[in-house]
Formats: sequence, C-alpha cells, structure tokens
Amino acid sequence: MTNTKTQKQKLADGLNVRQLVITAIIALAVIFSVISLAAAEENQTNTTTSENSNESVNSWKIGWQQLKILLTFNQEKKIAGQLKLADMRLIQATKAAENNNTQGMQKALEAYDKIIQRMDDRMQKLESQNNENSTKQKLGGLFGLQTAIEAHQARIARLNDLLNSSNLTEQQISVIQAQIAQAENNTAHLIEIQNQVEDNLKTKLMAVGNYTEEQAQQIIDDLENSTKHQFKQDVKNLENEIKAQNQGNKGKGHKNNNSEPENNESSDFENESD
Repeated sequence: MTNTKTQKQKLADGLNVRQLVITAIIALAVIFSVISLAAAEENQTNTTTSENSNESVNSWKIGWQQLKILLTFNQEKKIAGQLKLADMRLIQATKAAENNNTQGMQKALEAYDKIIQRMDDRMQKLESQNNENSTKQKLGGLFGLQTAIEAHQARIARLNDLLNSSNLTEQQISVIQAQIAQAENNTAHLIEIQNQVEDNLKTKLMAVGNYTEEQAQQIIDDLENSTKHQFKQDVKNLENEIKAQNQGNKGKGHKNNNSEPENNESSDFENESD
C-alpha cells in the first residue's frame, strides 16, 4: 500500500513539474512573439527619425509596452498602458509626417485608432466596489486618463500643422486628412465615454457616501484639480515643445522625401496588444 501511494505521489509530482515547464514555455513564447512582432518594424522606424523632436520611439519600446499591457490585469492600469502605447503611435506618426513618409504616418494612425477603439470598450466597463474609497480611487484614475487624452489632442493638432505645411500631393494630403479626422473623432468619443463613466461614479459616490449631489460634485472637483495638478506640467511641456517645433518649421519646410519606404511594415501594426 505504501509503495502504491509513493508511486502515485511521484506521478503527481511529475505531472506538476511538466505543467510548470509547459506554462513557462508558453509564457516565453508569448513574450518572444510580442517583441518579435514589434522588432520587425525597425526598418520603418529608422526611416522616420525626427530632426525636430527629442522624443524617440523604437520597435523595442513598443514591443515592451505591448508586453506590459498583456501582463497587466488591473483594468485602470491596462487602460493607462494603452494610452501610453497610443501616445507612442502618435509620436511615430509625427516623425513620419516630419519626413513626408506618408506610408509610415498612415500605418501609425491606423494602429492608434485600433488602440483607442479597444480602450472605448474597456472604459465603459469600469466599475468601482461599493465603498467610498474605491469610488474615489476610480475617479482619480479617470482624471489622470483625461489629462493623457488632452496630450493626445495636442499631438493630433501637431500632425494637422505638419500636414498643412508639407510637400505632399493633394491626393496624399486628402487621404491623411481623413485618417487624422478619424483619430480626432475616436479621441473625442473616448472623452464622451470618460464623461459618462464620471457621471456613473458620481451617482455611486452619492449612494455609498450618503452625499448630496452638491457635496459629491465638490469631492469630484477637488479630486480632479489634485490629479490634474500632478500631470499639468507634463502637458504644458508638450504644448511648449509643439509650439517650438511649429516655429522652427516656419519658412524651412520638411524634407522633400516623397519616395515611399519599402513595403516592409510589421504585422505589429495589425496586432496591437489588448
């Protein structure tokens, strides 16, 4: 009987070890796949190096950000990670625009739209627990996201400025203008959802904290001011940078580089992480 139990225990231990090994292999495969997809766009990234901006986004940064999103399970943090990834795509689009790389700009804007669409669904599902602290935390996180969205709007405005002073053909400008308009619409829709979620959280705050509407609104205003103050300088720096870039481009024009890069884009643009 003892020998039988020992054999069963050894068999169970062996199965557990195999499960751990298989899980580790799968995890490594996922990590490798995400980073490899992003690495494949290195050639395109190199063709969109900016002479006017100190910001840099390369394939490894994007791959690493996608991996972090994939391994994040907290929904607010996941949304924040997606916002950061979307910002990287706007930087890519801006760099491409500065070099008249229409193909690179289109791909980056397409990737941006896909990220924002995923965020739409995720934001609508944001809920807090039935207590006051949880609801306040959700509201604080929401205002942080709002500030990041405002930074996106500044980057999109920068793209419009670059497009208006570019050496592109009318047809190229028309196509890209449509994509920029789509990015603007998606970003505006994200703000609408953010406002809806804020209203829902306000209602919950009134219920769990037994506040009047005026009291709940005052709490929300205080949270918003406090949260935005933390990010205000970052947005201000971005706005100043964009103004400086616009002034630097006046009278200079952009590189007359209407030749398109090789059709070598990575499927990473079509496989944004959840």
